[in-house]
Amino acid sequence: MISKETVSHQIWVSTTPLWPQAKGLVERTNRSILKELKIAYVEKRDLQVEFGKFLVAYRSTLPSGTGCTPFTLMCGRETRTKILQLETSVRSKEVVRDNDAEYELRMKAYADRNASESKVEVGDTVVIKHENRSKLDPNYKPERFTVTGLDGSDMHGCVC
Repeated sequence: MISKETVSHQIWVSTTPLWPQAKGLVERTNRSILKELKIAYVEKRDLQVEFGKFLVAYRSTLPSGTGCTPFTLMCGRETRTKILQLETSVRSKEVVRDNDAEYELRMKAYADRNASESKVEVGDTVVIKHENRSKLDPNYKPERFTVTGLDGSDMHGCVC
């Protein structure tokens, strides 16, 4: 559906499965892409052309984390668009790396502000959340489990 020219620069992000907090950027970007493609589909426009326009807009937008556009990071120069550029200086990789590290620390502090240690101990009875369920299935499995061991955030148990 999308040509190779459009998706010539792919970024692969490795995240922990079933942990959406780790892939927030990916999920947010996918939501933006789907929104634009749905609009193009409803208005009967060419999806490949609209996706290309989305990529140009995305790559030339200045994110708050790095302080530098994705295009500048990929190509080492400012993009040439029909939009008037207010700031034309290309930042060094060290400045971008420092901005990104500072942004990540702010986001970590934001995520950790309500974090707490698990209160589950060996011998506790717990229920397990359904991973693949339909709308009518309960949120948790009906069986109760006893915790037999803890390994970091992983629990080992047996059925009661």
